[in-house]
Amino acid sequence: MPSISPSELPKILTDTGYEVVADTYRPKDLYYPMIGKVTPIASATDAPYGHKAVGMVGVGTPTRRKDGEQVSSQRMGEGYPWQIAIHEYSDEISIPDSMLEAQNARQRVVSMTELFTRSYAGNAGIDKDRIVLGMLQKGTLSAGSREFFDQSYTANPDTNAGFIYDGKPWFAASGNAHPLKGATNGSGQGVNLTPSLALSSTNLDTLLTSMTVTNAIDERGKPIRIQPRYLLVPRQLRTTALQILNSELNPGTGNNDVNAMRGMLEPLVCDHLQDDSDAWWVLADGSGLMIFDSGPPALTTYRDDSRKCTILQASYRFGAGVHDWRYAACANKAAS
Repeated sequence: MPSISPSELPKILTDTGYEVVADTYRPKDLYYPMIGKVTPIASATDAPYGHKAVGMVGVGTPTRRKDGEQVSSQRMGEGYPWQIAIHEYSDEISIPDSMLEAQNARQRVVSMTELFTRSYAGNAGIDKDRIVLGMLQKGTLSAGSREFFDQSYTANPDTNAGFIYDGKPWFAASGNAHPLKGATNGSGQGVNLTPSLALSSTNLDTLLTSMTVTNAIDERGKPIRIQPRYLLVPRQLRTTALQILNSELNPGTGNNDVNAMRGMLEPLVCDHLQDDSDAWWVLADGSGLMIFDSGPPALTTYRDDSRKCTILQASYRFGAGVHDWRYAACANKAAS
């Protein structure tokens, strides 16, 4: 007689697994919840496979009105349509019936379950970060990146696969600027990548001005508000970023100049930014990036009688896409 019955396995596997997931999966230690706006899968228009929307412009514009006058009716304009693919990421282990016959079967099953779920839950968070950070790194490529910017899903092909909704890379350099759908681009507008701009107080101020002044317009050319929040850098730029944002006096000066950039942004130092050791990004709240996330890994079990084993499967659903390029900018990174 086996020391564990196959009918007991589902409860043992899920009870053990969920305890490990609760201890291992910690999204507060990850970057993607800070960088983008995380949304439940159920909110997607085509849940659980994807989401489609159209950016609206000219919504809620205040208009001066005198007593007795009819309230003016504004016509909303449509911006670019965009979509996000939501994918399933899964893995599983099998518990053979022969293992249940051992005297220490319960211990073996629990040990296998703990090892599998701990590894999967830890890798789930790392992989979600990898996807979002990969978008930041590959979003500068003028040739595009289908690995990170193909938002095709069932019955909904991405007509701009490799790029964002307007057919441009997320971070567009001069000569390849993001177009405005309802207005004519002015000088410097639509450019949120400066390939050669080393991180310094002066250059950071230049990029902030580009984000908050030059590019702070909607598709009709009307002003909008952009509030940068993060300076994202690889490990190699950690010291430079902290000096710029945390020093009381202006770094590199000998006249006790006040550091005007102190506290301007929150530094985020990320070891996983490996494409270019001196590239850097400025991100506003949400970064114009929407993320659909099912949360901690879900665990399920099922019986495979043909193989005489019980399967423990772990999975989650995740997808990320850009819906507005204006809220992120990149510098010192090549477009090829």
